[in-house]
Amino acid sequence: LVADPNVANRVWYGGIQDVGYIENGVLTENTLSGISGTTGVQDIEIAFDGSYMLVSTTNGRVYRSNDFATTETVSGSPNDPAIPQDVKNYAAMVSMVDHNVGQVLSLLRELKLEKDTIVFFTGDNGGQDRFRSPKHPRGFFGPNVNPKNGAEFRGGKGNLFEGGLRIPYLVRWPGKIKPRQVNDLIFYQPDVLPTLAELTGAKAPDDIDGISFLPTLLGQTQTKKHEMLYWEFRGQTAVRQGLWKAIQTKPDRPWELYDLSQDISESTNVAAEQPDRLAKMKAFAKASHEPVRAGKYLDPKRTRHERDRKAKWGTAKPQPRARRPRK
Repeated sequence: LVADPNVANRVWYGGIQDVGYIENGVLTENTLSGISGTTGVQDIEIAFDGSYMLVSTTNGRVYRSNDFATTETVSGSPNDPAIPQDVKNYAAMVSMVDHNVGQVLSLLRELKLEKDTIVFFTGDNGGQDRFRSPKHPRGFFGPNVNPKNGAEFRGGKGNLFEGGLRIPYLVRWPGKIKPRQVNDLIFYQPDVLPTLAELTGAKAPDDIDGISFLPTLLGQTQTKKHEMLYWEFRGQTAVRQGLWKAIQTKPDRPWELYDLSQDISESTNVAAEQPDRLAKMKAFAKASHEPVRAGKYLDPKRTRHERDRKAKWGTAKPQPRARRPRK
């Protein structure tokens, strides 16, 4: 996103999807061509799918590291036969995203657009405990385990415990955002829209829940903050108030309450000790809930919908979930 109030147009560069795999290399090349060949103010989104598919990666000369590289290509003979090939493929995918992001940043530098471009890098859900085993109970890479002290985030992708909600969020804008800083502001994805609106001089809609966090990015005082945050997903509900977290895992289950300042792993339910606090958070959840409004397909045959599903799963039906090893 080039920061300028006079936004000329919006460009989306997508990858090429085929049965069973997504080619990030093509997506990146399309994006690089777009950056090089367009003029004016652009809002460019790049949806990297590097960690979705466990497939053989292409262009092995690009995706390699000391730990997971192979002698010639990523899909060739492994350096360490003790590490399963699926794990290496996944590592190659992540390395691929890292390389692709580097390509974009390098091109911005080459075109002297760095100081006119703000780059956001983030995800849409918390880590997933892929490749579990007795040796790696939270997954081979342990995305929800602190490698320094062993502290764990409970849960992961698909639920509303901290492991499912916490995501990386990096923002880069040379000359505007001070590098190598970490901020403890609590925000969530609905805050992105008003942030981009303020950044570009546009007016955000009045009927949204988000709050701009642009002051925080620019090192200014963040006067507007959320009193509470609310999530609802597949029958689960969660509320965050500062370092307090309330969660109801199913509609018929009792609410749980955790003090994240003392219990980051959400292991000790203190709902009985804090009834007044929990009551306020439950009331906020009730006030925030809106009934589901079913959407409609413009194409009754759902042609594009089925095409996208087939591209992801290799069939029009969702792929069955893998069984987790028993402990």
